[in-house]
Amino acid sequence: MDIEQAETSRVPVLADDSYPRYRWVIIGFLWLIQQSFSLTQFSLGIMLPSIRSDLGISAAQAGWLMAAGYVSQALLSIPAAVFLVRFGPKAILFVAQVAAGVFTLFQALATGFFSFFYARVFFATGNLGVQPAGVLLRLQWVPRRELALVMGMGMGLSSTAQGLGLILTPFLLLAFGSWRPTLAFYAALSLALAGLWLILGRERVTEQYRQAMARSKERSSLRLVGGRKEFWMLGVIMLTINLSWLPIMTFYPTYLIEERGLSLTVAGLITGIGSAGGVVGALGAGVLSDRLGRRKPLIWPVGLTLPLVYATLFLPVPVPLLALLAFLWGVLVWSGAPAIMSIPYELTNVAPSEVAVGQSLINTLMPVGAMTGSVLAGSLYSWVGSWHLALMICASASIVRGLVGLGLPETGPKAHVQSRS
Repeated sequence: MDIEQAETSRVPVLADDSYPRYRWVIIGFLWLIQQSFSLTQFSLGIMLPSIRSDLGISAAQAGWLMAAGYVSQALLSIPAAVFLVRFGPKAILFVAQVAAGVFTLFQALATGFFSFFYARVFFATGNLGVQPAGVLLRLQWVPRRELALVMGMGMGLSSTAQGLGLILTPFLLLAFGSWRPTLAFYAALSLALAGLWLILGRERVTEQYRQAMARSKERSSLRLVGGRKEFWMLGVIMLTINLSWLPIMTFYPTYLIEERGLSLTVAGLITGIGSAGGVVGALGAGVLSDRLGRRKPLIWPVGLTLPLVYATLFLPVPVPLLALLAFLWGVLVWSGAPAIMSIPYELTNVAPSEVAVGQSLINTLMPVGAMTGSVLAGSLYSWVGSWHLALMICASASIVRGLVGLGLPETGPKAHVQSRS
């Protein structure tokens, strides 16, 4: 069903400059749906020791399990976006969330490496719908003056979900006695959220939005996006962020347990504190970027120092200081994300569907970094026998954010004001 055909089933069309308060309900649901994926995705790092023991999975296979969550995103993000932008984002989000719940349950029922791997691959297909639907909903509901704030809050909540998964999962494992009912619990949460979205989700189709979507049908979104270097640069930055960061989220608890001798709950707590730092970094950076009216100062300066920031996670210091260093690491890693993810919405001469396809190009490159990082870390550990060395090799890629960020155009509100003056 396309936007024009579905118009009568949605909220009344409002003036283009009117953004009702209900937008925060919509954005809140979008955040919750996105974070439910993160909660399930990143809880795996805590469950891996139990899963490896029960299913007889090697360290290299464990890396592939984490990478499996990104396979379909890497292969199908762009074609899925090209296809899905013709449908209403409310329906897309509902189907995506149901798929996530069902395939999380399949993971709980896995009997070996391959059944677990394929369940995670199909679980990730749900996220293919979340991304383009999220872009269209933000274009419908979020004014430009709040864009970086909304992106920052979304990134912050993503880190919250990751941290919650790392902190909550050990206690769920103890309460349920196994990783299988823990995953079944996460599946039930996803399905419950899908039902709430079906009841409360809405769309806001203005005349301006409808005209922009109509214009985008007259030209090839994929061809235009492929020719915009900005999307490729942003994609490369996010690829290397994930290549450096995901191995830490996956294997840092294992490093703390096996090479530092810490308990499972302490390892999960420290890694979760790192995610909490990401909340502060993303929220603060979103507000600061909107206040400055610029994006680049939040991207490249910290990027040039990130390898050193990662190195602090492996210093031989007491647990309280290590937790503080993990918090600062999270702050700095995610401080540039709101600015990075705001840029596609601010590029000139780009229609809504083209923003969705461009965002999907970025989302194609992001899981490539995630898959590469997870598999590389697991394989390096098998070769060198040290999680410390394996994770630091992956972390070295984080400097690319600084190098590529220097070449990005400035798209913030002040840049648009200056270009018109």
